[in-house]
Amino acid sequence: MEPRDDLPTGDASWADLVDVRAGDRVLLVGTPDSPAHRALSRTTTAVTVVDGAEALPGSGAGPEAGSWDWVCLDSTAAAVPASRWAALLAEAGRVVVVGDNRVSPVHVLDRWSGRSRGGTAEGRCRGRRRTQRDLVAAGLGVHQVFGLIRSAQAPAVAFDALVDTSSAAVLQATVAHVGGWRGAALRSVAHLSPQRLLGVCPGWLVVAGRGEAAADRVVGKVSNRDSEEVKLLRGDPVSSVERRYLVSDPTAEVAALRELEVAGFPLAPRVLGESGAASSWCSWMPGATLTLDRLDDDALVAWVARAARVLAELQRLTRRADGTVLVHGDFWLGNLLTDGERVSAVVDWTESSRGPASLDRDFLVTSLERWIGSDALRERLEAARDEAMG
Repeated sequence: MEPRDDLPTGDASWADLVDVRAGDRVLLVGTPDSPAHRALSRTTTAVTVVDGAEALPGSGAGPEAGSWDWVCLDSTAAAVPASRWAALLAEAGRVVVVGDNRVSPVHVLDRWSGRSRGGTAEGRCRGRRRTQRDLVAAGLGVHQVFGLIRSAQAPAVAFDALVDTSSAAVLQATVAHVGGWRGAALRSVAHLSPQRLLGVCPGWLVVAGRGEAAADRVVGKVSNRDSEEVKLLRGDPVSSVERRYLVSDPTAEVAALRELEVAGFPLAPRVLGESGAASSWCSWMPGATLTLDRLDDDALVAWVARAARVLAELQRLTRRADGTVLVHGDFWLGNLLTDGERVSAVVDWTESSRGPASLDRDFLVTSLERWIGSDALRERLEAARDEAMG
């Protein structure tokens, strides 16, 4: 069985959060061919892996001081004084320190439920607060402090506690897609301040360096168990999202978003720049996702009617002479963002194409089979949809 990258031991989930670019020289204090090593190597070929003793500047065989763009500490070698790591950095270099919170409720619940595989490493990294103090004492500014919400049973999400809008954006985008006690746990802590939320996260990451933090730095990460993409939130406050596609091709989605912008549909993200073969960069759409398990029948009918009005406008704006419209391909309540009792955005356009209006119209109700407990409710939903769409 292949090792999973989202487990606490040998974790690679933090590698998405640091803006390593092609050609950057990376010194990874960890294990060769570890998940972190493989993740960093996908971005740059200039990754050197060492243990703590080899990494000491001035040790003869160790790496040269002042020559590294990134020094990443993903092992117990964090016990080496921070001043030593700072000496290794190039002028605009960054230090990344990854640690586990061994008393996190998530780790405790994983062990209690028998889902933990390996747990946290004893002595792995000093505490987060001490790490931050040591980095500052070494002459570095702390630019990012991430809480890593991860466990043995779910992909990692992350928020930057130094950016007020980050934790709310990450939790809003995650909570509706996480079931069972995890969903309940996320909802129960959503009201906490970012600093207090850090204390219950199973993992953390600190990024420090010389100079100012980049304005468009990554401030959050969203991924779901069944997702084919990773969303990286950028900016302070959150203003854009980079979507990295793990399986699908972004071409159809980017084309649809550009068409929607020309058509004047206001509830879709805007493409902000050129997209690559496996990524896109779009505006961030604020809003909460609906937790359908918490809606009663009347609320479900009301939201289908609101969604149908949005769908009617989408089809009106994109209808062509041949009768086809821009089909979202997955138009259901789970892909709506909300603000109070209004729809604030429609997201996830990866399945979009041109086709008959009936495709999205029918799917709006059939996608809710799990929540439809009777024929009477199905008839109410269909009637609300048809009335709203005229």
